Amino acid sequence: MGDSYVIAEYYRCQGANKKIVIQKVPCDSIDDNENDYVKKRLQSVSKNEAPEKENDNDNKTKTEIIIEKYSGLDPHGYKTATKMYTTTQTMNYDGEAAKLIAAITNALNTGLSLESITIWDNLKKLNPYRQTKQVQDVLTEWITKSNHANKRSMQQESHSLVLFKQGNTQYRQGDFQAASATYMAVLTISPKHHNARNNLALSQMHLNNDLTAQLEFELIRLIDDTYIPACINLVVLYERNGQSQKAQVLLKDIMKKSPDISQALFNQAWYENIQCNLEGADSLLRKISGRNITKYYDFYKLNHKQLTASKDMGTITRIKGGADDNNAKTTCGQAIKK
Repeated sequence: MGDSYVIAEYYRCQGANKKIVIQKVPCDSIDDNENDYVKKRLQSVSKNEAPEKENDNDNKTKTEIIIEKYSGLDPHGYKTATKMYTTTQTMNYDGEAAKLIAAITNALNTGLSLESITIWDNLKKLNPYRQTKQVQDVLTEWITKSNHANKRSMQQESHSLVLFKQGNTQYRQGDFQAASATYMAVLTISPKHHNARNNLALSQMHLNNDLTAQLEFELIRLIDDTYIPACINLVVLYERNGQSQKAQVLLKDIMKKSPDISQALFNQAWYENIQCNLEGADSLLRKISGRNITKYYDFYKLNHKQLTASKDMGTITRIKGGADDNNAKTTCGQAIKK
């Protein structure tokens, strides 16, 4: 679990073999040499040149693997479930939370957006109360108000693109504070820049500001519910925030709309695994195990090992590790000490 989706640069490829070329390829966490290599490979495919085979036993082309490897994979995605669940302390609702909610609501009523300094600072102060019913209940109202404030046409798009690339560099370097500031600058110019908003929310999530992250993801969904990256990331955030049922409902909806996205398949397999549906997880992981991403292949091997062991023993047994940090063996619903 915890596989997130970051957006970087886009490449277009026209008139190519539809089986191996994705029209829009979001690429992230790649250096200049790899960047040039991907461009060249896409160009060769667009000219209908024969793609190279990765090996004789693999029916995927080298071009496919390169595309999938860099197609939205977050270089700072949570490596384990333990890290995903490591969040800042939460607090019960109190008078201070009520004051913050009132201040944010009043500021939004004046036409300010979520990213205005006053609202943003108050949202971060409200973050410890993010799991309370009162805060979760008011989010829809805030998202709607912020959406009205953002209903402006795109301006200075070329400048926002320069800033967006700068933010992506800062994000790859792990400087989430700087990346957040840059993405917010992009949104000041182009409030409909979904990619910048998505990456801003991810930066906030990595800073443990889950409330601001949730609002940004939810705002994207309100504007465009077909924007899958925000939906995938919201699944991770819901799970982090103790809203597991909500996360699973959203993930199933994603799987219906986009059944072949690696991050969604991995996260769904994680749920199947912890619920001891090892065959279901195996089926999902088999689809992504060859996509040249170590985490996917390792989890596939682990789950397959669990599945084989359960069939041999006649019981369903999970061996933790890979999906989280623990090495203890567990059976469905019951931990077994070594």
